[in-house]
Amino acid sequence: MLSRIWREIIANVLGKRLIIPKVVESEMLGSAIITSVGVGFYEDLSSAAKNMIDSNKTIIEPDVEKTKNY
Repeated sequence: MLSRIWREIIANVLGKRLIIPKVVESEMLGSAIITSVGVGFYEDLSSAAKNMIDSNKTIIEPDVEKTKNY
């Protein structure tokens, strides 16, 4: 897992907002989302994702002044 400073550097280099979900095992969550649609628990991937992904996340905004340096 990347430290906050590395994430800030990435946001600054790309000039884009980073949205970091709290999910650590995203592969397992993705499989569960797909499976839930496959067995008919949800109608589509969008509704499954909205209901199964924790909306608690970290958002890192780029520093526009630092972005200019890259």
